[in-house]
Amino acid sequence: VKELRGYLELSEREKLSVGPAIIGFHNNKEVKVKVDPNVRRRHVYYFHEYRGYKGEYDPNIGRVALGEVQDALAGTGHADKITLILPHIPYLRGDWPPESRVPVPAKRIALEQEHAALGKLNHVITMDLHSDQESAFYDTLRPDNLPFRPNVVNRFKDVDGELACVALDSGGTKRARALAKSLSTARGGVYIPIIFIDKYRPKDGDAEVMHVVGEPEGRICIAWEDMIDTGGTA
Repeated sequence: VKELRGYLELSEREKLSVGPAIIGFHNNKEVKVKVDPNVRRRHVYYFHEYRGYKGEYDPNIGRVALGEVQDALAGTGHADKITLILPHIPYLRGDWPPESRVPVPAKRIALEQEHAALGKLNHVITMDLHSDQESAFYDTLRPDNLPFRPNVVNRFKDVDGELACVALDSGGTKRARALAKSLSTARGGVYIPIIFIDKYRPKDGDAEVMHVVGEPEGRICIAWEDMIDTGGTA
């Protein structure tokens, strides 16, 4: 609650009511939702995590639950506006069709969020989208894509030893270079190299490291990624 109050920078005249959206399951595993507080004519900030039956990460059940909560807020709850706070959004690796007859789930996720809110989705706040173009997948808004890089810099700026930033594949090169530049500034201009891993995927879910470009030996190697599937590359 304290973090939310600070984030919204509420004045003394404004009041913030806090309450849960209770997500449960019927015996046949269908999702059931109950929004506890009265949200009528209010601007609702909803934090959502993609969780399953036992609290584990589950992008599929969490996806259904998010739609149900939005319907409860905007429909029967008659909320005035909804701001979704989604630290993680699943399916974002599917941001383009790699071949014919393949869907683009990242676009569909954005449209589902807008549709479920019944025209009342005011804003989306997330962190480190998988690719920059995904911020344009929403038709009626542009999300706040907060960077996690400052947190990584704060964690490693005072660490003893020589650092290196690792790009685990070609798509991570830009991210690794940005982190190296920020860390270099925070550490007084010390040069921090980039290490690049040339990776080959024979099939989805499998990765083979073909080459490591750079010298990781003796360095603290920081690999900053937005998603991990099997962890095989590391």
